[in-house]
Parts: sequence; C-alpha cells; structure tokens
Amino acid sequence: MTLVLRRVLLVMLFLVAIWIGVWAYFMPRSWYDTFPGFGIRLLVQLGPYNEHFVEDSGSMYLALAVLTAVAIRLSSSDSIVRVAAAAWTTFNVFHLAYHLTMLDVYDTGEQTFLVISLVVLLVVSAPLLLPARPARSPRPPEAPDPPEEPPTRRKPPEDPRPATNTRNLPIGSGVGNLASGGRFRYCRAG
Repeated sequence: MTLVLRRVLLVMLFLVAIWIGVWAYFMPRSWYDTFPGFGIRLLVQLGPYNEHFVEDSGSMYLALAVLTAVAIRLSSSDSIVRVAAAAWTTFNVFHLAYHLTMLDVYDTGEQTFLVISLVVLLVVSAPLLLPARPARSPRPPEAPDPPEEPPTRRKPPEDPRPATNTRNLPIGSGVGNLASGGRFRYCRAG
C-alpha cells in the first residue's frame, strides 16, 4: 500500500470518527433520535434512549479520532498505523457482526444502508494492516552517453629520485653512463 492511499484511508476513518464522536458526545439526544441522518434512523429501534450509553459511544469514537489523527500524522510508521488499523478493524468486525444479528428490526432500506456502511468501514480499515511501500518516484530520463574522446597516451609518472645510473653513481662520473646520449664514456675517476 502506498503512503498516499494509506493517508486517504486514514482520513476517511478520521472523518467518520470525528463526525459520530462529536455528534454523539455533545448532542446525545439528537444523535440517538436521528443517526445517521438523511431520513434514516438506526438507533431508536434498538431500545430506549440511554444518555450514558450514547455519550460512551461518542467518547469511544472521539478516542478513535485521536488515534487516527496520530496515525495520519505519523503515516510513514507502520507500527502506529497498524495499531490504529487493528483498533478500527476489531471494532468494525464486532460492530458489523452485532448488527447482522439485529437486521430484523430494520426495514429493507435501513438494512441495506446499515450493512453497506459497516462493510465499507471494514474494507477501509482492514487494508491499513498491510505495510506501506514508498511512492514510486518517476524515473528520470536517462542522460545521453557523453561523446567519446580519442584515446590519449598517458605519460608515465615522473620518478622523484635524482637520476642515477644502474650502479647508483652520479651521472658523469666517467663510469659507463647511458644517460648521456646512449654512448659509453670511459673516464678515469680522479
């Protein structure tokens, strides 16, 4: 999974968590009576209003929002993102499993909306358990080969020692010296 996709999925989860968390915690009666909105009401069929239960649900979603915000901020850290993904996926599996046992209290439209929305949340959270791979950077165009230069003769390195003959005698000492033009000079040393 790329880091960009990872961030997109985390932002989706964050928006769901902050939306439900703020609504349920700060406006518990409104959340219970009208959640999720759009003319659909999913909570009133499950039993009488309980402010403590509703605010606990809101605070749990707010905690998930905080965890998800940290995961967004540190989205290159596999361990942080996987912890958030594990929390979301665990919650989504059990939440979906519970509602699948309670579908008979909803009409067909509510059942469809509920199952699709809970499955989508599970499908968004589960892939975040996978490790991230860095985004591929576009390969730069290959530079043309430099023009070939004609081969050059390399000069041998110069010897830093003073020039001497093979017997380590000073040049011009009169003993068979090839360094002076290639001829032998026979001189007596004096």
